[in-house]
Amino acid sequence: MLRDEIINLFKVDEYGPLLIDEIKDIFRKKNIEFDDDTLGDLIREMMEDYTLYHSKKNRIGLLSQFNLYKGYIKIKKKGYGFFQSSELDSEVYIPKDATNGSFDGDYCLVSITNMNSDSSLRVEGVVSKILKRNNDYLIGIVRKSYNDFGKNTLYRIENDYNVDVVILDYKTCVIGDVVRIKIKNGANTSVIFGEIEEVIGNINTPGVDILSIAYKYGFSDIVSDEVNNEVEEITKWYNDIKDSEIKRRNNIKDLSDRRIITIDGDDAKDLDDAISIKKLSNGNYLLGVYIADVSFFVKEGSFIDKSAYEKGTSVYLINKVLPMLPFKLCNDLCSLNEHEEKLVLALEMEIDKDAKLISYELTEGVIKSRHRMTYNVVNQIIEGKIVDSIYDDIIDDIKLMHELSHIIRFDKDRRGSLEFNIPEAKIEVDDNGKPLEIKKRERGEGEKLIEDFMVYTNEVVASSVYHLELPFIYRVHDEPDSFKLNKFKKVIANTAFRFNHKIKTLNPKDLQKLLNEINESDYGLSTMLLRMMAKAEYNTLNIGHFGLGSSCYTHYTSPIRRYPDLMVHRLLKKYIINSESFYTAIANNEFEEDKYNAYLSDIALKCSEQERKANDCEYDVIDMKMAEYMEDHLFEDFEGTISSVAGFGFFVRLDNLVEGLVSVSDLHDDYYEYNDEHLCLEGISKHKRYRLGDRIKVKCISASRETKEIDFILSSDKMYSNKGRVSVKRSSSQKAKQGLNKRVTRSKKR
Repeated sequence: MLRDEIINLFKVDEYGPLLIDEIKDIFRKKNIEFDDDTLGDLIREMMEDYTLYHSKKNRIGLLSQFNLYKGYIKIKKKGYGFFQSSELDSEVYIPKDATNGSFDGDYCLVSITNMNSDSSLRVEGVVSKILKRNNDYLIGIVRKSYNDFGKNTLYRIENDYNVDVVILDYKTCVIGDVVRIKIKNGANTSVIFGEIEEVIGNINTPGVDILSIAYKYGFSDIVSDEVNNEVEEITKWYNDIKDSEIKRRNNIKDLSDRRIITIDGDDAKDLDDAISIKKLSNGNYLLGVYIADVSFFVKEGSFIDKSAYEKGTSVYLINKVLPMLPFKLCNDLCSLNEHEEKLVLALEMEIDKDAKLISYELTEGVIKSRHRMTYNVVNQIIEGKIVDSIYDDIIDDIKLMHELSHIIRFDKDRRGSLEFNIPEAKIEVDDNGKPLEIKKRERGEGEKLIEDFMVYTNEVVASSVYHLELPFIYRVHDEPDSFKLNKFKKVIANTAFRFNHKIKTLNPKDLQKLLNEINESDYGLSTMLLRMMAKAEYNTLNIGHFGLGSSCYTHYTSPIRRYPDLMVHRLLKKYIINSESFYTAIANNEFEEDKYNAYLSDIALKCSEQERKANDCEYDVIDMKMAEYMEDHLFEDFEGTISSVAGFGFFVRLDNLVEGLVSVSDLHDDYYEYNDEHLCLEGISKHKRYRLGDRIKVKCISASRETKEIDFILSSDKMYSNKGRVSVKRSSSQKAKQGLNKRVTRSKKR
């Protein structure tokens, strides 16, 4: 394609920016066919989508040739931001006065201002243009203040928007109301004119703090009238046809003799997977995985379907769930509740003692779960703490499941599936949402067992379609960037661990071997390695899943809470379960493969974006609740581990996983400089070092629920008393970096 030739002209041949006539001359020399009008139109099109850039001197080139990059900006509470681009190896710091009206999550064009600076300094940039708003609205709190227009102005609930907001009509709002504002003017302006669309609630009302964050990312608990009406219609319709549908499915595949159970968390209500197991006479295992048949209820193009597509995923916010589907569906009609007949897609697999798949069968079916098991109970059964109970009929099955899960896990380890084992926090809150306790979330054999079975199932499903060479949605994970891995290799060289593999020939097993050597107390290294990994995403092109060491993977097992899984169910029905009618459509030229692939590509892109938003939303709520928890623990001493180090200070993660910053300006015993080679802060006089993984005692000196920030000092610091905080000089540039590495500790979802 001519478009590719243009890109390769700059990318492969490494030309500098060229005049249009110079591009034509080069193409002629290379015998590349083109006509002037087509080339001109294509170049204009590529400039409009910012693949190419046109300078004031009429020179054309790739964005990077003008030190420009496309990507997403993350605006922090105090107005500054961090920019990420797939073409850059590190985050770019955007000062408050250089965000140019960009909002959190906006897709921007950024100019790098110091790319060639000292490697120990941060890379900085300025937003040149906002290419796409993350949202066409913003969230704020009504405060009493006056601006040049003589009206009450609106300040941000999280100060994430470095703009002035002008509201001409505050309607019935009162001070402290959290409101959703429709933006009335375009991007690339530092002043926003808006209209209040909705009052979410008052900031002092329990739960509004969490809802305000959800709204910021585009998630809410509001269900439209159209969706509610459709739910009522589905309920009536299913009651009418339920018996006949169950009979039809039982005639296809009778599952009534299976000992089927669900295993979930204590508080889970949307149960979308169930399992059974049986040891066959040949010594192999028959593993049954039964997934809620959401696609039977949610038809493509329906109001419920459109709503689910827009959300993309359910969002879990500590004590509140914003479900992808209406509650009647996710908690009742579709949920595989105990002792109730439920519609499923049933995948039964014969697996040998080496985890090899011998055969499988995928059908529509009906199940009745015998027990609603929890991870806690399953873990106790596996540990032998429950031997005689109401679960007598399935205790042997659970032990057999445990046996098979270890076989599958051994096979995963053999091929190099990466297990970062980065701990996650569990935040206990009261009825008003106030955090009472924060502790590590335990992950026992029950949790691992379900993960092993679901990963195996997703691989079988993906492989069953891949060989058909038909449009599909895969879950993919690209290989890590070699530049980043080389940087990690330099860091590892200064530790007790060894990483001697060549980056070009690196495979998942090499990284898994290193991860196995890094014990839990050194999770700073695990976190750093995790940050070097690409992000898993949805795609119609199967490039494999590096992190799982899998050549073919998808998401199929959670259609109640993930839209891609729902689409995969529809594709399986189309291609496999109802294959006869599908291949008839192909024979009659009624299936346009290219158009359908483009349709699935749009879904994959949208769902990847929604997943990213949901993750950020969940992490923001966690950060807020952690800071709120620490507001009640000021001037207390804690032990923790240094989890990341930068020129402005180091982050310390406490044993309960709360993380805060020790600023370099609060290290008073010496002047400290950042040593990039050894990834540490080093005193220039006493040569004391603060390194990744060091154990340290700290005191919490400040915490703010509003800014989601926590500050520590060393417990030995005498400049702070237990009665209150004394004045300490701290530069705004040091303080502005709070939150730089907050996200890197989060394990990426598979």
